[in-house]
Amino acid sequence: MNSSNQGSHQRANKTISAYKADRKHEDTGIVSNVRTKHQQQRGTQTKIGRSMLNSARLLALFVIMISCTCFYMIMYSVDRTEKLIMMDSLLNLQSDAVIADGDTNIHIRDHHHEGVLLGHNEDTITGTTSILETQSTETNGIYVDNNQDSDPDPATDTTGNKTPEEYLLQLPFYIYEDFLHDANLLNFTAMHHKALKEQPAIGHIVANEANVTFEEYLNNNRFYKHSGDIHFVRSALEHPMRVLNPEEAKIFVVPSLITMDIADHFYHSKKDKLLSKLHLKRINTFLRDSPFFKRNDGADHIAPIAFMRGGTVVQRSAPLLARCNLVQFYEGPADQSYIHPEYRDKRAMYKIFKLGASPCNMTAFDKKTKNFAFIGALFRMRHGHNKHFQNRRDICKWLSYTNYTYDVCGHGDKCPNLSQAFLGFHARGDLISADRLFATMLSGTVPIFTLKPQYKSQPDWYDWDTISYFANVENKTTFFADIDKIMSNKTDIMVKTKNVLENRDLFDWHTNVPFDIYMCYTSAAAPN
Repeated sequence: MNSSNQGSHQRANKTISAYKADRKHEDTGIVSNVRTKHQQQRGTQTKIGRSMLNSARLLALFVIMISCTCFYMIMYSVDRTEKLIMMDSLLNLQSDAVIADGDTNIHIRDHHHEGVLLGHNEDTITGTTSILETQSTETNGIYVDNNQDSDPDPATDTTGNKTPEEYLLQLPFYIYEDFLHDANLLNFTAMHHKALKEQPAIGHIVANEANVTFEEYLNNNRFYKHSGDIHFVRSALEHPMRVLNPEEAKIFVVPSLITMDIADHFYHSKKDKLLSKLHLKRINTFLRDSPFFKRNDGADHIAPIAFMRGGTVVQRSAPLLARCNLVQFYEGPADQSYIHPEYRDKRAMYKIFKLGASPCNMTAFDKKTKNFAFIGALFRMRHGHNKHFQNRRDICKWLSYTNYTYDVCGHGDKCPNLSQAFLGFHARGDLISADRLFATMLSGTVPIFTLKPQYKSQPDWYDWDTISYFANVENKTTFFADIDKIMSNKTDIMVKTKNVLENRDLFDWHTNVPFDIYMCYTSAAAPN
């Protein structure tokens, strides 16, 4: 084959090869396109299938959520119904009294009425239980008078303009008034001067510095945070069920104003410590000689103690006082009862709450201008207590990271900043609890608890769910989550504000209401 024919043949072969390659590429492309369209069709069908499956799953989940919600609402309604105990049920507590060891001493079982706010109706606003339309009746809101245009001045009106029938307590009681006039039992002159050293800011107006009366001591300590025992005694003197003849009494009040004695024992000189023991022994002698105390071994006696840490001192120097029912200072499970150990299953112990010192004039809900407030020191350098103030510092620091409004967080003017805020933080101080809680509520502001043990320091009969919130301050993540949840429901804040305002007498030691509640519970424990 010549060279030209050979070149032609080679070119032809190349042309055929190129043609075959092009055809193969074309066929491959066609097949690829067919496969792609088929895959697209399958993908579309898969997506439709998955979408239908997801819709079915969502529908099933929605049905489950609706069912769970209905079940929860039913159970919640039942639980709330059980918790919302009306005032007149207190008068029926005698049925729960227990005869102890076959003798005549009667005590109350541990009721722990969690969820009980005295004197309210149950209304529902957007699923929130509220205290609304409270009436001035014995069994339904006895302590609230909606016809009052303004609150009575606590300096001049401590009764709330109540008639005897409007009080809970219907049993006659006797107060050992000898304590208030016998300097060997209560020396108000010495107590007054000691109080001035402890609290220089309290009042010191007396007619005669060498002869201070109970009334003067009361007026000078009226706003001291540990003066619940003083107001307890004052209320006893004013209550309509008080009788002057002890033979007619079913309950006996021991005006044991021993705050300064306990302070002397722990914080003052050896001389003061010895004098405090002597005073307590005189109280013990008085009770030992009382025929009415002997009658039931103190089971029908009640005494207020508004200061901390004195249980061992009282049990040693005034053991008969430790046999009474007590309204005592209590800071959670770590604080032992003043009641003698042998009598703790036979006597009732009620937690005394601190006085809300110098509350602000209340601001109407629609006039409030700020979301939050916290007024208090952020540092405490003495006694190594600065570590206890870390929660306060954290709250103010974390709050500054948000867009929520506040005028003061830390040191600053309490009034009007506290009352102009919707919510006030209840942060711990030297102790777990603080008088700030009650100053906040008396200022018309809803408190926010920050530690779970704070609830244990308060009387058991408040329904804190209806008048407060909780924000976990263990870390900023939980803190932000809790305050965001609180602020997301303004209607709930409004309802709780109304609850606080309409039941403020329950938290106000300047009225006679707290005394009446404590005495009503004690009446269930009285043997007679």
